[in-house]
Amino acid sequence: MDGQPSPPEHLPAAAESSDAHSGAADDFGRVARHVQLESVLDAATQLSICVTDTHGVITLFNSGAEDMLGYRASEMVGRLTTEVLHLATEVENRGGELSRKDGQQLTVNLVVTAVRNEAGEITGFLGVAEDITERKRSEEALRKSEERFDLAVAGSNDGIWDWDIATGEVYYEPRFKELLGYRNDEFQNTFAAFEQSLHPDDWQATLDRIRHHLDEHRPYDVEYRLRTNGGDYRWYRARGQAIWDTSGRAVRMAGSLTDITDRKQAEAALEQNAAEIQRANETLRVAEAEARKAVVERDQFLAMLSHELRNPLSAILNGVGVLGHAEADAQSVEKARVAIERQVDHMSRLLDDLLDVARITQGKIGFRKEILDLNALLLRAGQAMQTLMETRGHTFSTVTSDSPVMVEGDPTRLFQVVENLLTNAAKYTPAGGRIILQLQSQGGECALSVEDNGRGIDPDLLEEIFDMFFQSNHALDRSDGGMGVGLTLVRALVQMHQGTVAAYSEGLGLGSKFVVRLPLATQRGKKSPRHAKPDSVTDTRVLLVEDNADSREMLQTILRLNGFQVNSAEDGQQGLAAILEQHPDVAVIDIGLPKLDGYEVARRVRQQFSKSKILIIALNRYGQTKDRGAVFAAGFDEHLVKPVNLERLKRLLSRPRKPR
Repeated sequence: MDGQPSPPEHLPAAAESSDAHSGAADDFGRVARHVQLESVLDAATQLSICVTDTHGVITLFNSGAEDMLGYRASEMVGRLTTEVLHLATEVENRGGELSRKDGQQLTVNLVVTAVRNEAGEITGFLGVAEDITERKRSEEALRKSEERFDLAVAGSNDGIWDWDIATGEVYYEPRFKELLGYRNDEFQNTFAAFEQSLHPDDWQATLDRIRHHLDEHRPYDVEYRLRTNGGDYRWYRARGQAIWDTSGRAVRMAGSLTDITDRKQAEAALEQNAAEIQRANETLRVAEAEARKAVVERDQFLAMLSHELRNPLSAILNGVGVLGHAEADAQSVEKARVAIERQVDHMSRLLDDLLDVARITQGKIGFRKEILDLNALLLRAGQAMQTLMETRGHTFSTVTSDSPVMVEGDPTRLFQVVENLLTNAAKYTPAGGRIILQLQSQGGECALSVEDNGRGIDPDLLEEIFDMFFQSNHALDRSDGGMGVGLTLVRALVQMHQGTVAAYSEGLGLGSKFVVRLPLATQRGKKSPRHAKPDSVTDTRVLLVEDNADSREMLQTILRLNGFQVNSAEDGQQGLAAILEQHPDVAVIDIGLPKLDGYEVARRVRQQFSKSKILIIALNRYGQTKDRGAVFAAGFDEHLVKPVNLERLKRLLSRPRKPR
């Protein structure tokens, strides 16, 4: 059994060996037992069994040996083995290799034991060989596979786990525990330890995924958060596979754990960036839409402005034609004058509204609060609007409160609110209509309303009518004029007084009502100033400095017609010289003068005369807050925006002054 391909050719015959033991062969009982043993050994086909005598001559070679080594028993029995199969006194378990008859090498597990007689004497040896070639190959393949697995695990960031489902014990490979910040002896090898580490928000979903895998064989690939040894939570991805027994019950589940916190943070950052990009795109889309809307509104505004300016200019031009006609009688001249004055006033109010809206939008509008009684303001506004109402043929009434209605606000701006609402009512109420201006006190606020029975408003447009440049469809004929800024200005001014304004109408043709609500004054403040009665104006000496010849000539003429003594100059140098020489009571100076601008003229005048000696009034094309600030800083006392409101200018010129 040394693995040689063929047995030796000159071995002693089995009969010669048996002659030495003829006495024992005669014993029938021993022979019978020997035959019986041979039969048993020969039947053991899964093992290679070989029996020799004490000299190494083979006496038995079973069928299992024939299958394993490829030799027939007839070839082997009676031949001498060259390999020492025995030790004299003990059993040996030997491993090694044998050669088949065809030369193929076999790995075997060989057990050799001495065979003894009843007297304890060794009579031979029994060798049993098990072919473990395939097992050794499998073991070697498994060893290499485990080496490759260990190498892969060591080179990756994954932690391995192996769960015995029946006992709840889990083998957590050291790398697994390291991912959680634990040493190998710090994290319990139980499924409960894993459960306790799960984030509360991920606990139920993770256990559901495990159950679905064990019960329904769904793939197990899940992401969850685990609490680390430091107390914080990190994101992990787990993948695993269960093993089921023949009854379909899961008995084991193993898998890997990967730290994906960096990936999750990157995904969150990408999502945030994507959200920011989406918001930026939405902002851009809105901005583009607003820009397109602004372009449309600009075009509409320019078209309306052109119309609004052409109408009064046309009336003024026609009036000038009447005034210059040789055959015009006194009545025609007076009508022309009134028409020109009305159209100039209309253009002036139109420009004032536009400028006021711009100032409010930019937060630069002047605002001077004081405590005032709205009853007096309503009476004054109603009186100022009476002429317009009569011209339109409307029945107009003002209903004030029985008791004082004290509010804190800017009287000029509140007057502007009432004036715009009344103008709007007069404009959109057909001739012969009814308009009511009413004031009521209700709890801690007052309600100022303007109600008419005119064209009414589509209920769907009750909010839009306060938008800039709004024009309803029923006003497309434009015969009543309007830029669509009056109500916008009303809302802005009311809001500046912490009030509200709302429009009400049952529909087109059913009239409308505008209600302004303002809080009542809760404390005493600066009361409305009392205006002293003007002295006689016939002795007021005025010097007008204006470079535009037509404006200078017309303003000088109308002031003289109102009783003022007026001289004029056409540039800054002439004006300064005239003021220093004539010592007028009032100097009305245009800002944009040639040679020496109005600011410099005022500064030099103030170097010579105090405010008690001369009143200096600025005429300016600009009315922004910064323009007013520059005017007053130069030494002016008053600021008027062109075109000049003659009534206000006359009031300023009529102020009482200290005697020289």
